[in-house]
Amino acid sequence: MRRLRSTAICSLCFCLLALGWILVGFPGPSFAVQLSENTELSGFLRNNTGIFTGNQDFTENNDKLATCRNWVRLKLDTTLDPAFSFRLVTQGIYEPKYRIEEGSTANWNEYDELDVREVFFTWKPTSSNIIRVGRQIVTWGESLAFRVGDVINPQDARFAFSFANLEDTRIPQWMARGVHHLTGIRSSFEWIVNPPITQDKYRVDTIFAEPTSAYATTTGWKPGWRFAIYPETRLEYPYSVTPSGYADGVIVGPSLARSFAYYNPLPFIPGFPAGYYPVDIPSLTYKYPENNDVRYGFRTSTTMSGYNFGVFFWHTQEYTPLLERSTTTHGTTDLGLAILGVPGLWVVPNREYYAIFPDVNILGAYVNKEMPLGVLRGEFTYRPRRSYNTLDPSDEDALVKRDNIQYLIAWDIQTMCRPLTETGTVDINLEYHGSWVLGDTDYLNVAGYLTPIRREDHEFLLNLGTSFDYNRYSVGITVIYNTQDHGAVMPSVKFVPDFMNKAFSFELKYINIFGDSDYEGLGLFRQKDMVVLTSQWSF
Repeated sequence: MRRLRSTAICSLCFCLLALGWILVGFPGPSFAVQLSENTELSGFLRNNTGIFTGNQDFTENNDKLATCRNWVRLKLDTTLDPAFSFRLVTQGIYEPKYRIEEGSTANWNEYDELDVREVFFTWKPTSSNIIRVGRQIVTWGESLAFRVGDVINPQDARFAFSFANLEDTRIPQWMARGVHHLTGIRSSFEWIVNPPITQDKYRVDTIFAEPTSAYATTTGWKPGWRFAIYPETRLEYPYSVTPSGYADGVIVGPSLARSFAYYNPLPFIPGFPAGYYPVDIPSLTYKYPENNDVRYGFRTSTTMSGYNFGVFFWHTQEYTPLLERSTTTHGTTDLGLAILGVPGLWVVPNREYYAIFPDVNILGAYVNKEMPLGVLRGEFTYRPRRSYNTLDPSDEDALVKRDNIQYLIAWDIQTMCRPLTETGTVDINLEYHGSWVLGDTDYLNVAGYLTPIRREDHEFLLNLGTSFDYNRYSVGITVIYNTQDHGAVMPSVKFVPDFMNKAFSFELKYINIFGDSDYEGLGLFRQKDMVVLTSQWSF
């Protein structure tokens, strides 16, 4: 019955899309609806239906429904007078309960949303000055997959999988933003002040927050969400204790005690089994940025001799949390009693850990150059004294500071290729992304994992696409490859019917994820290959 109910719900959006088909009989083109002389309404109705092509570890069943996301987005633009305008973007999302998540902590409505996505006023005191106040999305970087200069909006992990549009993964932020054009020197200056005053899920990216990944309990592993990253399973749990406050018998915090820094080999004692035992019983608390931890920054832009370039600065907090180790308190958990039934042999202290979001300053630069064929792009960021987790037991809080450099070099080509198609273009995107940690990287680890952070990291993206019959048919493939031998291959085909001024589109995509390790990079998702059909009606 559950599968039938999920299938029925999954068909909901197709029924709604059928409402658009009714309009086919009416002579209305597909563009924003003009509600009045100064107000127009636009938006889309979309469905993502996908199935997993293989089985996954840490699930209680092998149900194949990967996604059935139904959503509607409405955008209202109105001009109040020549100097003032207003935009309101609302979004409604509904997804069924997924059987593959049975046994996890996912709630029935975990992915549902009915919210104001963007709402802001625009004031143009002069033609060269623009001030916007409200909830907004601001894109500084231009990469297809790598967030180098795109540092303003945090990422919503619920929408970060490969079938989602990059725009949909950005979490809107309340901010005041100004753009001032200096026409005499073909330049502009942009500033942003962003107080983190929204609810927690709109503050930071909690991509390894407690419920997302499978975790160990006294009775085995508890499954995670369907797009959860692969859990750290390289530790042994040779004991059975139930720490105070964990009603379901969780031995260790699901994102927390995955580090051998929290475990030591037990000295030889007759009668004890060999293995690693906890040096403390952890508890995990999230410490979100305070409302007075204001994010702020600026960016410049100059166009000259075929170049567009600029610099930027952004003061913010890390959007993916790190683990801070606090002090121990005397505990009452007697491991000796748990293992041998001998009281008072070894009392394990309790220790509090915090998932924190440290401050970080980002200095960056970018350049775009028009070439005889396409556009050459470059982005660069420098993060002085960025915080990292460490497995070095001599660091009491498990945190250290290192400088970090990231850069992107890209080449975008759009051209005609008549032997291939005479009614469309060929699009080619090449991107190289590099990351360097300056200084000693010994003991640095990915937060919550034993996986080391390498001094340098390199990855590449190739996107090829072309269209036929004046964009009625499109085919493409995107390949991402990291030099640590993990990545993704995503071929797709798209069909845009002619009727209703091409208001409808249907895209079929296959997502293949590969990697040598379950604990690093895209290998964290390598059991989640899937086929997705995206249907959309835009107006």
